[in-house]
Amino acid sequence: MNARKWFGILVVVMALVFGTVALGADRAPLWAVVMLTISSLGAGTGAAYILFESRLGKARQAERGLVQEVQDLRREVRRGWSVLDGTPNGVISVDCEGRITLFNQSSEGMFGVSARDLVGRKIEDLDVHPELARLVYECIASETALSIELRLPGWPMRVFWVRAISIGKRPPEGLDCAMLIIQDVSDVRKRQMDEQEFVSNVSHELRTPITAVLTTTEALINGAKNDPEVVDRFLGAIMSESRRLSALIEDLLEITRRDYGVIKGRNQEASVADIVDRAVSVVMPQANVQGIALNVDVPNDLVAYCDEDQVLRLVRNLADNAVKYTPDGGQVDVSARGEDSELVISVSDTGIGIPHGEVERIFKRFYRVDKARSRRMGGTGLGLAIVKEIVDSCGGRISVDTQLGKGSTFEVRLPMLGRE
Repeated sequence: MNARKWFGILVVVMALVFGTVALGADRAPLWAVVMLTISSLGAGTGAAYILFESRLGKARQAERGLVQEVQDLRREVRRGWSVLDGTPNGVISVDCEGRITLFNQSSEGMFGVSARDLVGRKIEDLDVHPELARLVYECIASETALSIELRLPGWPMRVFWVRAISIGKRPPEGLDCAMLIIQDVSDVRKRQMDEQEFVSNVSHELRTPITAVLTTTEALINGAKNDPEVVDRFLGAIMSESRRLSALIEDLLEITRRDYGVIKGRNQEASVADIVDRAVSVVMPQANVQGIALNVDVPNDLVAYCDEDQVLRLVRNLADNAVKYTPDGGQVDVSARGEDSELVISVSDTGIGIPHGEVERIFKRFYRVDKARSRRMGGTGLGLAIVKEIVDSCGGRISVDTQLGKGSTFEVRLPMLGRE
């Protein structure tokens, strides 16, 4: 209890004492009357002060509670904004007149506009797609949740899944009526389109050699088998298409295993020279047929800590691709070296080169610079796609230096140089 309260209590007590003395006298003198009056006033003042102090203490306590509640409310508001701005989905709220009242950071990133420029304006001012405004107003009118998928015009492809949620029945004026949850599904739809294109390409690529084998076999059965020269030519065609079909199936299985994560790396120390020699030995017969000089330059002591099978396939695919696109009598050089804790593999050729506008597409599945030449040489169109996936899975990078009509150089850098 503070000093002011003690003072008030003392005044009341003194007033009561003086009052009692004065009232107890037979004949109250003047001083007693005066003291009684003063004590009465003092008692009243003290009692009023005690009551005021008590009420003031309660008011201050209520004030402290209110301040704490305001601070808690502000903290919750900040937490709510952090969640809204941190979510990868766009969140937009509108009032019953269709005016935007909230536009989070993800929405700004999706549509390339600032919340400051949109809050307070109508939803149709967000000039994204006419169906967006229609969805909002229909949600407000029907008071039900609705959803739609919007594909925006232009390239690259952008697709958004939008769900409009009604906030109960019509609230008082000025409060929100609906909320939009927007999810960017562009990558998902692009993946689906790539898969559909992949299936279509696989069907086409499989149909070509199978049709060739069936047609040739049917011709042999119908009488061509009686001509030895025709038989030899047709059997050669069947053998060639069968090998192409086998290579295609092998590459398709490789792609499928990679897509589903079946292939797991098994790193170990390996001789890079041995890997390159084994890879080149597979390609050498075709190089000899075309009269292509296939040169190898790898230090015998170069050791890499890597997945030997994957690096072997990478080098084989690059060398095979170089031979296929190099005219007869040309040259292919395969080299490897250690540089800045990286294994650098380079494959150069004097082939047909790649048009500069096509360089970014060469790693796409089933893409071919020269389709007729690739099919004639037994190419599947998946070799470089597999190379790119191997490089990406190893955390490396690949670059292409090409000149149309003069050749190309593929350089791969893998962070897997042998440990000392």
